[in-house]
Amino acid sequence: MKISFQSYKQSLEALPSTGQQIIAHEAENQMVVYQAYNKRIADFAVANQVLGGPDYSLNRMSWIKPNFLWMMYRCGWAEKENQERVLAIWIQKKDFEEILNQAVHSSFNQNYFESYTIGKVNYIKSNILLQLNKKVYLAYMSKLALTVKNYTSEELRSLLRKDEKFQQAVRLYACYQVSLGKRPQELESIYETSFKSICNWVNRLNEGGIEALIDKVKPGRNNRLDATELQSVKAVLLNKKPDDYGYNSATWTGPLLIELIKKEYQVEYKKAQIYNILKKLGLTFQKGKGIYPEAEDREEKVNALKKTPGVKGS
Repeated sequence: MKISFQSYKQSLEALPSTGQQIIAHEAENQMVVYQAYNKRIADFAVANQVLGGPDYSLNRMSWIKPNFLWMMYRCGWAEKENQERVLAIWIQKKDFEEILNQAVHSSFNQNYFESYTIGKVNYIKSNILLQLNKKVYLAYMSKLALTVKNYTSEELRSLLRKDEKFQQAVRLYACYQVSLGKRPQELESIYETSFKSICNWVNRLNEGGIEALIDKVKPGRNNRLDATELQSVKAVLLNKKPDDYGYNSATWTGPLLIELIKKEYQVEYKKAQIYNILKKLGLTFQKGKGIYPEAEDREEKVNALKKTPGVKGS
């Protein structure tokens, strides 16, 4: 869709003289907003007619403006770094109006909030910020609401707590936030830890440097089998019998396997854990039918008697 042009002097004559007005180029049910981007983002947007690409970040807060001259002034007439390209973006009027309905002023305005505190709370909660400049210019900043699709919050929390490297990164970043002036009380809910733990991390960093935030390796044998050891266990189950290891049994059982692993690798597992390990290895325990040598001997004797002439079973 093409944009029609009008001289600046002519546009001034049409501007309202009172009130806070939004001045923008419009056509039917759409209107134009402007934003400055670097060359890579702009090239992708023009070629694909959508914002995106490897250089575009949904986490970045982005100001857009419905007034072209105000946009050019703010980007230094397209000479500021990473603002060398100015895009005209068509959006639906109803969408723009919805954005305005959700917007909160970027600075405290007593006409809208009873107190500075209430205004501040609304500012923090809002995804959209509104800034009115003089009487006719508008700029708003939208923090796009993102959602995580492939993991639940519980799964992500589990990863953070399970992986030692993630834990170390959390400690380091919490210390970084404190260095920026954040109070430990403000970080408790973010990092899901206690005030005492955050203070402890900072003290460890001060006394021992980055290395102090890394957990020391505990002495002793690892309490889990590694991948190579698990494959060795699998080979034993498939190719060896318990009596090869001195056990008085013809088949492997959970307790026997627990004992073998403890003896060979000095690692202890519970019965439920053993079944989980077997599942990972692609194995399952099967209920076997008991075979007793004395039973086989008795059956052979019975069959022999049945075949002997003149002998009846009693």
